[in-house]
Amino acid sequence: ALSDMNICEQTPSMGDLGLSDAVLIRPDAPEDSVLLQRMIALDTQRMPPLASQVRDEAGVALIEEWILGLEDCD
Repeated sequence: ALSDMNICEQTPSMGDLGLSDAVLIRPDAPEDSVLLQRMIALDTQRMPPLASQVRDEAGVALIEEWILGLEDCD
């Protein structure tokens, strides 16, 4: 379950990417979700941080759609 993953509405331990009130995943708010923002980034904040200079647009779209479909953390 999502609630068992400890990522929904949880404060990131590796920085907030400049987002106010940053959380790893905020249901229905991909723009506020650090997880997705790290996937989009092409600098040192990127996930994964190594050996990647190209954004995985299909992967980003999939995770964005998933976050948009979340109603809460349960």
